Amino acid sequence: MITIGFTNSTVEGIESFEKYPFREAYVLTHALNVQPKNEGKTVDFVLLQEEETLYRGTFECGRDEVENIYQHITFHLRELEVKGNDREMRDRLLATLYQSLHDEAQAYEIRREEQKAAEQQAQEEAQGEKAESPPWFKNIKVMYPAFGGVIVALLCVILLTGNQPHPQALANQIEEEPLLMDEEAYQDILLNKGNGTLAKLEEATEEERQELTEEEQEIVAKLYVDHADYEQATNYLHAEQVAELVKDKGMDTLKTFNESHPTTTGQVTLAKHYLKQGEIDAAKAEAEGTDNDALNTDLSTYESIQSDIAGLRQVIEDERDQDEDDQDEGKIKGWEEEIKAKEQELTAIKEKQ
Repeated sequence: MITIGFTNSTVEGIESFEKYPFREAYVLTHALNVQPKNEGKTVDFVLLQEEETLYRGTFECGRDEVENIYQHITFHLRELEVKGNDREMRDRLLATLYQSLHDEAQAYEIRREEQKAAEQQAQEEAQGEKAESPPWFKNIKVMYPAFGGVIVALLCVILLTGNQPHPQALANQIEEEPLLMDEEAYQDILLNKGNGTLAKLEEATEEERQELTEEEQEIVAKLYVDHADYEQATNYLHAEQVAELVKDKGMDTLKTFNESHPTTTGQVTLAKHYLKQGEIDAAKAEAEGTDNDALNTDLSTYESIQSDIAGLRQVIEDERDQDEDDQDEGKIKGWEEEIKAKEQELTAIKEKQ
């Protein structure tokens, strides 16, 4: 079975270190790609067949030319300049990925490819160029039955054990990024929430830890955060970066972390949280010393509006304390309307946090 293992994720809707069948990963990334809140956000992933890694890369949301993880992988595979056996292996993998999709997704991708091919052909004809041979997808249904379910298993053997000419060259081209840590660590992260990897790191020397790349350090820090070991996480990332990870665990957790590791990220996040709840004193206490102009303006404005409302209520109270004949109901009604308007301003400030 072909699966996708997601690792580092900033995409809302995809958790780090989760694994999905390929067809489900297709649907998930296709849906999340079009959400404005995810534009520009990324998720690292590995393509797996029976726990063997075939491909790794980074999917970015919001790109019109690549709408889902299937299109991402096939785009990069087709960009490879390979010949002979390597080209045949590449095309077999493309066919296998296509066959892993739901019927509706297959039909959508074929229509998309046909449209792109037609546009390309029209452009070439307009420029007087000779059209190339039919694109790979035209031969999918012919190619797949000839190889069946053994395609990816065979491909794994070829790529990973070197039983054919130049397999490593192809494998190296398929990898978009250097291998993180090692294959065992990757499988542990995906299948065992990184328990084995963290145990090994705790036994490693400081020199060995320093050899981790920045991306590897981020992965390790995220694992520690997921295990609620925030102190260890700060050994691999700056406290500001750890605070960015911790805030997803809830405000109580972030407050505890920020008490031992004060950060601007923690202060601003907590201040906005309290302001959203209308707890102005707590928000001001958290924001003290920060230079976040937008937040400080909101706090100042919120407090000023609160003062205005309190003043208007006092005026209304004073007016009502007069003899009934002397009370001006028109003025009272006007002040009450003014209070409502100012309360809406407070609500708007809270909602923007």
